Amino acid sequence: MKLEELRAWLDAQNDGLGTMRAYYARCTDAVAEAEREAAALQLLGLVTMRFVERYEGEPLYAPVAKAARERLLDLTTQAARAATAGPDAQVDCLNALARADLG
Repeated sequence: MKLEELRAWLDAQNDGLGTMRAYYARCTDAVAEAEREAAALQLLGLVTMRFVERYEGEPLYAPVAKAARERLLDLTTQAARAATAGPDAQVDCLNALARADLG
């Protein structure tokens, strides 16, 4: 799965932990076959799992879930754009992903 496909899939999903878990699974599955996007997929998956672990068994209010999905959509869009950019832009994007937090 390419980052653009992942972005389109996420854009069509509802807010919530179920979507986040499914996103993580899609990232992990795609890493093995990804070429230039493997690092971004791995980092996006890690960012997502940190969010899931933070709210697992805790109340996840609708505004928090919505903001997290929108932030993840933005990060995925940035990663998709960077995948076709030059090496400096790719490294900058990967560093941003490594520092990212969904809330």
